[in-house]
Amino acid sequence: MGMGGSTGLPEPPPGNLCVGSVSNGGMCLITCTDDCGVHALGLRLCTCTAGAYDCASCEFATPHPLTDPPTAPLPDCALQDEDQENDESGCTDNERCQSIGRTTGASGENRYCGCLDNSWDCDSKPASFGD
Repeated sequence: MGMGGSTGLPEPPPGNLCVGSVSNGGMCLITCTDDCGVHALGLRLCTCTAGAYDCASCEFATPHPLTDPPTAPLPDCALQDEDQENDESGCTDNERCQSIGRTTGASGENRYCGCLDNSWDCDSKPASFGD
């Protein structure tokens, strides 16, 4: 593997995109690149070591309004995290809100939701958000 790409992370051999759900400690056969972040706008390298994934932090190499650091606190979402993602009432592209009501996994303070293609997705905030 060589260093490359705009993230400076080691790159897996070409074509090794992760398949299915990938998480740290999950069983693996190959090192791969995983889509990550809100609306899968980021990438992370998931190294397969001794049959278990060890994934790097999500990197956002391409600027996007959904991953740009906010200039003011995000407003609370209208629905709880899990329901916000399933909301089919529509939204405005690049609209963002603070995740609420998440009680398992990552704390709600570290998650947000964003709209793209009239669909909500919630995920962890990029490191550049600073909170």
